[in-house]
Amino acid sequence: PTKSAPKLPKIKSLDVEEMVSIEQLYISAGDVDGHGETYDIAVMKAMVENFNTAVDEGIIVANFIHKQDPDAFTIGKARTVEEDTLVGETLVKANTPLVSLQWINEKAWEKRKSGELMGVSIKAVFKYEED
Repeated sequence: PTKSAPKLPKIKSLDVEEMVSIEQLYISAGDVDGHGETYDIAVMKAMVENFNTAVDEGIIVANFIHKQDPDAFTIGKARTVEEDTLVGETLVKANTPLVSLQWINEKAWEKRKSGELMGVSIKAVFKYEED
């Protein structure tokens, strides 16, 4: 008998009725970013926790092409996928942080749905300190 590929969990990348998109927030734990930096799972989980605290406190606000534009979308909570997961048609590795965006501007939402707008940039810097 032939072994079939394991079924991967799925997350809807675009909820058309609710105007919500799920976006990858940052690289997966263990991957290397464009600056040659990497981090482990514990750091990634702390980043997600700190991100959510900053969203709750209003420190992180919506911006559009690095210019404040709160009329396009609002930022929801971040979370991590615990195992390899399909987000829409995209395979996302385990230990990848995701964030939800609630779109409130129809024109921007149409651009997101068409693929003209994709991805997020948190325009942030973090300092890793060992205890």
